[in-house]
Formats: sequence, structure tokens, C-alpha cells
Amino acid sequence: MLLAAVPLSIVVLSRFVGVELDRRASIAGFSIGALVGLTGMGSGALMTPVLILIVGVPPVTAVGTDLAYASITKLVGGVQHARQHTVDFRLVRL
Repeated sequence: MLLAAVPLSIVVLSRFVGVELDRRASIAGFSIGALVGLTGMGSGALMTPVLILIVGVPPVTAVGTDLAYASITKLVGGVQHARQHTVDFRLVRL
């Protein structure tokens, strides 16, 4: 019940604020997010093909967005690990 309510509430909220939202994109995003949370698989491997094949996003936009997001999250994660001293810099030099 809750799984069905979340995409529906997103569509209702988007109409309230006057933004047109593709229902397929919100359902795909929620489904991929749940699958990534359950499996730990990277979202780019799942979401990029869905954006291209089902939602109709141009491939350059889908891949570029995934690369931009991944580069920011990897950089922040690396800095945080370095701050916590959980990086073995001898391995990094290799």
C-alpha cells in the first residue's frame, strides 16, 4: 500500500505546484531506488538504461547526468574517508 502511495503522492504534489511530471519517470525512480536499496547495486547501471529505453531521455543526457552525480558522490565519499583516516594511502599510490 505504501509503495503505491509514494508515486501517486509525487504526481499529486507536482500538479499542485504546477509542474508537469512524467509518471513513468517517478515510478521508475522509486522502483530503481528500492531495488538499489535492497541489492546494493549501483543506480547508474539500472537507472540509465531505464531513462533511455522507457522514459525517453536522450542517451547523452542520461549518461552525462549519471557521470556528474557519480563524480560528486565519489569525491565527497573519498574526502570523508580520508578525514576519518580509513584510507590506506599506500594502496592509493599504486
